[in-house]
Amino acid sequence: MDPERLLFLFGEGWDDPERDLTDPRVRSRLLEHTFPADMPALQLMSCELVAGQIFDDDPPEVWST
Repeated sequence: MDPERLLFLFGEGWDDPERDLTDPRVRSRLLEHTFPADMPALQLMSCELVAGQIFDDDPPEVWST
């Protein structure tokens, strides 16, 4: 995974080698720290969906956008 994408998605501190970033639950927990704690659940779910598309590069157009 491109370090630029990881920094964009998770900010600083994502590079722990013990984290399995292929696991959507791990990515979800990391994303929770990049958004405000009072963000509505539906909005957070939307962000998780887009983050998953960026992480998986599927579709590739999401990252270029």
